[in-house]
Amino acid sequence: HLNLTELAQAKHGKEWGQLTRIEQRDIFRDELTPRRIVLDGNVPALKYWDLVVLVCLVFTAVVTPFEVAYLKPKVDVLFVVNRSVDFIFVMDMILQLFLKVTIETPEGKKYLTSRHQIAKHYLKG
Repeated sequence: HLNLTELAQAKHGKEWGQLTRIEQRDIFRDELTPRRIVLDGNVPALKYWDLVVLVCLVFTAVVTPFEVAYLKPKVDVLFVVNRSVDFIFVMDMILQLFLKVTIETPEGKKYLTSRHQIAKHYLKG
């Protein structure tokens, strides 16, 4: 519920009827714009990100056992690549908090759009 009189007073110090159409439009736009950023997981760009994460997973699955079994720890190109892969995994974990989650409930599908709700959902498992 929007109280237009209060919003007009707070933003412009005038009554709603005294505002120009542009000022009224700006108030509506400001009040109806979501404050939190949550992305839809079906965005095409995220499919490329998923591919990058998949390549990192395959790299980790193939290289890490060989590295642990046969190589001595040292700072070299492989070390830098491993840290880059670690960075991608951390970025992916952060990205997951910005993606809308769909859950099934007895009433039907429900969308989690709050980062707090999304984090709680992932922490519960």
